[in-house]
Amino acid sequence: MFREQFSVNKVKPPRLYDLFNVKQREKEALKDYLNRLCTVTVRLQAHDEEMMIATFEQGIAVGPFSGSLIKNPAETFSEVRE
Repeated sequence: MFREQFSVNKVKPPRLYDLFNVKQREKEALKDYLNRLCTVTVRLQAHDEEMMIATFEQGIAVGPFSGSLIKNPAETFSEVRE
């Protein structure tokens, strides 16, 4: 009974789809958004670079940088960070 009551509060390990929940907040600096995304990524045991780029592009706020990524798509996540 004790285990059943407190098992709900157990922290679940992150899953790949959790990356899609990370969005750039209003007035949040691009660097802060990238750091939050990377924090979730580090907690994942396996991550695909193409998936990382896709989640970053989906979560970024519309603006000059997102337009630049559409015109010049990044091939690696390192390019996105630069």
